[in-house]
Order: sequence, then structure tokens, then C-alpha cells
Amino acid sequence: MEWNFEAYPAALTLSMDDGYDRELTFLPSERVRWEGKDCPVHLFSAGESLFFLTFDHETQPRVNLTFVLDMAEGLVTLVVCRQGVNPKRPTYISTEIFTGAVILPGKPENPKRHGYTRDLCGKAIRWAYSPDFAIVHIYVS
Repeated sequence: MEWNFEAYPAALTLSMDDGYDRELTFLPSERVRWEGKDCPVHLFSAGESLFFLTFDHETQPRVNLTFVLDMAEGLVTLVVCRQGVNPKRPTYISTEIFTGAVILPGKPENPKRHGYTRDLCGKAIRWAYSPDFAIVHIYVS
């Protein structure tokens, strides 16, 4: 799936709650630009105006970025995963989660943020991240 350039801006300003604004730019041929680097991206529609995208921003150490873009609400959640930074456990993955707002033209910044819910507790869901990669997530708490 490619970004719908007619429905949404090609460049999104993300006002992250770490205090910094960043730009995520959608490029043709399923690529994005983040922090000055062009990367191939996997983009999925997760519902009406809700998008899930993931890409490797760095290769060594491996840094994977996953965005949940809620265009209807103007919200974003960013998951940053790093692999290869622990010399004793090179396959260990550290994770940081950042929330923020998508700055939409003509709309005020949404003060709400994505949060947590217990709705998935006790369920298992198979997430297909690409045609070649899927994981079953089991929500125990």
C-alpha cells in the first residue's frame, strides 16, 4: 500500500511529547524520509484514517521505527526498537514508546494522547507486518 497523497499531506509534522517536532515525509515507491534519511517502508491501513507503518532506520545497530498514525484524531504513537546495542546479548531488543500529535492543516493540536486499554487482555492476535513476516501477540495483562 502506498500513502494516499490526495487525501493526506505528503509531509506530516509530528509534535512529539519528548518536546521536539519532527517531520515524516512520504515519498513515491513506498519510501519515507525521517530525520534526513530515506527508507523503504511497510504501510498498512488499520482502519478508516488509521495507519500502521514500520521501517528500519539504521542497520548497525538495528533501529526499527513503528508508527501508528491516527489521522482522524491527529494522534501518533512511535515505537523505537533497538537491536545490537548490548554486547553481551546482541539479539536483545530495547523498546521506547513516544506519543504525540499529528499537526493537521487548519486544525488545533489534539491535547489527548493514545493510551492503554484492557480490551485485548486474554486474546491472541496475529499481526502481519509484511507478506513475509507475522507475529502472534498474546495479551496477558
